[in-house]
Amino acid sequence: DADATGVEEGLSWINAFTTFEAALDAADEGLGTSIWVAEGTYLAIDPYAIQTNGLSVYGGFAGTETLVTQRDWANNETLLDGGAVRLVLDIQADNVLLDGLVITNAHDTGEQTEYGGGVLMRDSGTNLTMLNCRIVNNRITAVNNGSSYGGGAYFKNAGAVLLSNCVIRANVATLRGSGIGFWSEGSTTLTLLDCDIRENYDPQTDQRNGKGFYLKSGTLTMVGCTIVDNYTYSTDSNSGKGVGGYIEGGTASFTNCVFTGNKCPNTAAGDGGGLYILNGNVTIESCTFAANVVHTNSAGSLGGAIYQNSGTVTIKNSIFWGNEAGTNAAPGHTIYQTADDTMNI
Repeated sequence: DADATGVEEGLSWINAFTTFEAALDAADEGLGTSIWVAEGTYLAIDPYAIQTNGLSVYGGFAGTETLVTQRDWANNETLLDGGAVRLVLDIQADNVLLDGLVITNAHDTGEQTEYGGGVLMRDSGTNLTMLNCRIVNNRITAVNNGSSYGGGAYFKNAGAVLLSNCVIRANVATLRGSGIGFWSEGSTTLTLLDCDIRENYDPQTDQRNGKGFYLKSGTLTMVGCTIVDNYTYSTDSNSGKGVGGYIEGGTASFTNCVFTGNKCPNTAAGDGGGLYILNGNVTIESCTFAANVVHTNSAGSLGGAIYQNSGTVTIKNSIFWGNEAGTNAAPGHTIYQTADDTMNI
């Protein structure tokens, strides 16, 4: 609690640590595996490195509670803030729980390849649960003609990762940005339940694919999620594929999800406003694809809702309406499939 006035030993609200770093240090020293964080903004001096296995971090406290169930994370916002100059959370431990946190204002830059602005879990640490969290307004910027992956979050070889009732919003990846909301690959089994992925975008013209999310490999399961209003400004002919989501490989399933308003409206070629499936096994059930748009001024843009390049796709009990593609897209305004692929509807 930044407002605490006691001795900062972390065992009561009056004697709470006043910085998040101090609480993490105490956990690393074996003084506990549960951190309660009061409302307020906690500015990271360096990226917050979580290195304690089994650590639970709860936000949303007013600073008087005696039980986790008494907190109000919606009204008592707990912000972990990157200060617009650094990564926010670097998760290097196993079996971590984050609940009721706002992860915001990262800006990680300086490397030719940049990974994960808000949350990074890359080749160290497995099994993460995030509940009632918001990953918002984070940015990564590669340099020297490099690439940026996962403006909001990046997961690689992260084991079982669960996000429930989370928001991934308004994150940015500049200079060949892909998977701007989140990126997942390797031995990661990623599950999203009742999450909102919206308004993630690239601000430049030389970008890449997957603005809402990017699945390179591994397993992705999304249930009851909305993928809404993700956007690319790109005019690059290599960009604009899979504005809502891009699946390069692996296995993905979507149930009761809504893809709507994902757009790539400029004049270069772009395909798959809702989803672009390069490869992999994809199941879509009881989903809605509406008002997704790819380059309506470009003759070569295809698949306003879905573009399938390869792999196997199964679609059941789903609704498609108002999706738009290029001037020569008919009949591929809604779904476009290249030759010799398997699509079951």
